[in-house]
Amino acid sequence: MGDKREDEVYGLGGGWFTTKPTLARWNDAGKPAREKCAALIATQGEETLSISTGSRYCVKSAKGRIAAVTVDALDSTSGSYMGSITVWDTAP
Repeated sequence: MGDKREDEVYGLGGGWFTTKPTLARWNDAGKPAREKCAALIATQGEETLSISTGSRYCVKSAKGRIAAVTVDALDSTSGSYMGSITVWDTAP
């Protein structure tokens, strides 16, 4: 995996000639909704976020779909993790 850390999640990077970041950490107590995830990514998007058990993220796919990801288990030795994901259709 080159110089990428195994305990991080990577999205599309933002920059002068590239797209805006596509990851955001969901810290609210409630369940994420598509519209709130999309707004969070637009306002607080990151290129890289650390992963820990129980952490939740909003992500945007290369095709513009929004998803919510929850990390259920993490094996820091191997860098693998298990989680649950909800993917919403693209906005109308």
